[in-house]
Amino acid sequence: MLTIIQAVTPEQIQRVQELFAEFKAWDIEMSGRMGLNVDTLLDFDYKESVHELVAEFAPPRGRLLLASLDGQVAGCAGLRRLSPEIGEMKRVYVRPAFRRKRVGRTLIEAVISAARTIGYRKLRLETAGFMEGAQALYRSLGFDLIESYREIPEVMRHLGVFMELNLE
Repeated sequence: MLTIIQAVTPEQIQRVQELFAEFKAWDIEMSGRMGLNVDTLLDFDYKESVHELVAEFAPPRGRLLLASLDGQVAGCAGLRRLSPEIGEMKRVYVRPAFRRKRVGRTLIEAVISAARTIGYRKLRLETAGFMEGAQALYRSLGFDLIESYREIPEVMRHLGVFMELNLE
């Protein structure tokens, strides 16, 4: 059975932090294959500590979600505030063993629902060009391509894909 919860206990937050570490290692590996210098990626996308990132996802303006499938930790997703009307989905990650089992879709749908509950009018995300499967999933849920909503180093521009969902 697939369950999505808001991570609030120290144990749940620890599970999310473990998933964040897996996501970071995977992102570094994949970005490196695309020719990106690891230090550039670390300086740009991973300068916040895990504790700072977890704090950004805290209610009332954010959410930190944890997915489990048949009692095993399967994935996570975060929602944080960009502005009073715009939320940002970050760190959507599903462990490889749980991919293609609707974990990612269910996590994203939970983030969309939370963003509406909070009162955001738009939900944005940034993903990498090599994440074609994720982009297809986002498009199937109504996200559209948009221009970059944040400054990106020149050497990373070929990797960034920005999307937005109108929540109204």
